[in-house]
Amino acid sequence: MSSAAIVKEKVQRILIDDLDLSVRLMSDGYQVAYDSTAANIEIIEQGDTDENRRVVIRIWALIVRDVPGTPELFKWLAEEGGHYIFGSCTWNPNPAEPPLGMVSFDYAILGDYLDSEELSTALGAVITVANELDEQLQEQFGGKRFVDE
Repeated sequence: MSSAAIVKEKVQRILIDDLDLSVRLMSDGYQVAYDSTAANIEIIEQGDTDENRRVVIRIWALIVRDVPGTPELFKWLAEEGGHYIFGSCTWNPNPAEPPLGMVSFDYAILGDYLDSEELSTALGAVITVANELDEQLQEQFGGKRFVDE
């Protein structure tokens, strides 16, 4: 079994057994809904040799989607979106609709020595910030939140 598969099983066990969360299975990990947003937990194996192979857990939450990439938004991202202890806001362009994109809150931790408290803290930080920012950024820049159709 690969290191990524072992970490993925461990993440699932922590989310369901330790944290008692309702989890949606995704192709590359899990999704946990909270209020007006949801956190996505991806398990990524990096490195091409045994010596440098690591498993990274990327936790990200949608803040707004279908939002126009304006100079004002990019200024906000540059000046305010990175001022968090855990994680930062990022812009992800929509290749199908180039003027539009998604703002998410992203954070990554190593999965090789993961424990329940570390995953819980990281997940809580990401989902709390995204939930606090989604209405503010929607009002300020437009777009839709996770719960909007």
